[in-house]
Amino acid sequence: MAFDNNISGAIQQYVYTQSGGLVTEPVNGTYIQAYCEFLGITEPVNNSWLVALCFHFGVTEPLGGAWVIALSNYYGITTPAPYGTWWMALAFATGTPTIPFIWNQNTNNWNDEIRKWESAIAPIADFTSDTTTPNSGQNVQFTDTSTNMPSSWAWTFTGGTPATSTDQDPLVSFETAGGHTVSLQVTNDAGTDTKTVTNYINVNPVVADFTSDETVIFENSSINYTDTSTGAPTDWLWTFPGGTPSTSTLQNPTIAYDTPGTYTVTLEASNAGSTDTEIKTNYITVNVIPIVANFTADNTTPVEGGSVTFTDTSTASPTEWAWTFTGGTPTTSTLQNPVIAYDTAGTYTVSLTASKTGSSDTETKIDYITAVFIPDDVVINSWEVAPFMNNLNGKSTTQFSVGPFSNNLITY
Repeated sequence: MAFDNNISGAIQQYVYTQSGGLVTEPVNGTYIQAYCEFLGITEPVNNSWLVALCFHFGVTEPLGGAWVIALSNYYGITTPAPYGTWWMALAFATGTPTIPFIWNQNTNNWNDEIRKWESAIAPIADFTSDTTTPNSGQNVQFTDTSTNMPSSWAWTFTGGTPATSTDQDPLVSFETAGGHTVSLQVTNDAGTDTKTVTNYINVNPVVADFTSDETVIFENSSINYTDTSTGAPTDWLWTFPGGTPSTSTLQNPTIAYDTPGTYTVTLEASNAGSTDTEIKTNYITVNVIPIVANFTADNTTPVEGGSVTFTDTSTASPTEWAWTFTGGTPTTSTLQNPVIAYDTAGTYTVSLTASKTGSSDTETKIDYITAVFIPDDVVINSWEVAPFMNNLNGKSTTQFSVGPFSNNLITY
């Protein structure tokens, strides 16, 4: 294949755009003039911008009758590229593996030849990754960024899975916390190059931590715990002294506390690469629900000699009761719901102290009970009560009729 002027012009464009970096447009139709002006060369030499460029680099004589050969020698090029092209050889010295021009004739064959020439330059190994600080087990995407068209790749990943790869852009995971070295060796027909970065990957360790929706509660209440550990743990071991349950392997457990006190919580979080423990001493305070003492009676106006049943209605589940009944029999009681007799007419106060561990309260109801006296012979609503005496448990019993009612018994 012979290169015509169109191809030579394209190669010249490549040489100067790649060498100059900032040269993107020709000046007066030529890229060589644009490159010269980029370098600060303002005038051609002998009406030639190529000669001016050679002079700029200290090349003052042509070589083999050609200034392009002299410029090529300045770059260390002593032989032309395939097909005897010095401009293409110069392109190799100034450019990158990707030649950004396409000839509009025999395009595919032309590109194939370009690739062959490019592979004559030894590769320079380089790579990147989408992260350098993954969590344990997280996949890391590596990307080969080597230059000069390597044709094979040999990766090594200390601590990685897989530990080696011949893919150009492998996907690798790391489990063990800490630094891991990555190495890439690239090869083509012209040579081999290796890049090794020590501790390029740093896997985040697990750092255990947690929160809860409450830290101070009343007894018989529950707390929701939330794992806030970093480093992507996969296993959790909680310890809850005083709680129910006392241990858990859930990530976010709910724990009940029935007994007042102050309690420590421990979380051990782990994954395949690391383990960490967080202990929060006296983290939970469980308070007693305060008792509010109270009671009722089934009758607050018994006749003398009658009995009253008292019922404890205190809140917060007291476990002990201390009653006082002035005028009653008995006068005290430790039963929860006692029955008390009132033998003497009068008005009496009742008091209850209800208690449990950590809480106590007293309710006193003054003049709460009125025991009513009824004599042996009374007239009620003009009806005469005709008493008759019977021996009923040692008491006198009166049977009387009041209005339309009859057979009422009063024991005194």
